[in-house]
Amino acid sequence: MRYSGRLAVIVLISLAIGCISGDQKRGTRHYNVIAVEDEWQLGAALSADIARQVQLVNDPQALTYLRALGERLVRQTTLSNLPWEFHIVNSPDAYAFAIPGGHVYVTTGAIKTMRTAAELGGLVAHELGHAVDRQTIAVLSARYGVRELASAANGGNPAIYKQVLSEVVPASPPMRFTSADEKTADDFAVKWLQNAGYDPNGLVGMIQALQALQATNAAGVQRFFAAHPLDNDSITEIRGEISKLPKKAGLISDEPEFHAAKDRL
Repeated sequence: MRYSGRLAVIVLISLAIGCISGDQKRGTRHYNVIAVEDEWQLGAALSADIARQVQLVNDPQALTYLRALGERLVRQTTLSNLPWEFHIVNSPDAYAFAIPGGHVYVTTGAIKTMRTAAELGGLVAHELGHAVDRQTIAVLSARYGVRELASAANGGNPAIYKQVLSEVVPASPPMRFTSADEKTADDFAVKWLQNAGYDPNGLVGMIQALQALQATNAAGVQRFFAAHPLDNDSITEIRGEISKLPKKAGLISDEPEFHAAKDRL
């Protein structure tokens, strides 16, 4: 069976869910969605299948850095007690995405495009914003039905599971987020970056770095902007959110560990 080898993961998720109460079980907005524990079980299955379809980078130093950065940001969220995984996909395209159930993927092309640690932090924090707000699982729950999707998450509906997998694999057309979704993800990212000790202006720098790449290699960033309608208006709104934050000294704009990891890719 697909899930028989994941007993330890399921136990860990169950224990983590037990530590989360109230609206945190639903993320940050009230959707008619599958339960968090079903979403995380679905993510465990999807990530295993994605690993068979893409080339993942297994460089220990690069992965250690990305995971440390990601976990530092996750600790600022309402779903910090759940298990999260961060993956590097070997692809020249600058792209990042999060699938349901706590799995965030960043391509080597995206990491190489980022110029500072804060910019990479901005990229990861933005994807976490979509994931913690449970935007993708909300779309899937509405599309397939809550009961049907929960059944697929638990191995009871292989046909729907295959359809969901076909929607989240990197080779599929990207699921496009709305401007409201992007605004929510950006607002969270700004707050989480500063709370994690990173300069939230890294989120602005992330968009500008991808815009610069778009000017010279539009194909290399086409997928990212197809999924994320981020533009100069987004930058203005992000700067507005940053201006509301209390001043905080010692925020990280860059760090040598980022460049050491980047040079290995």
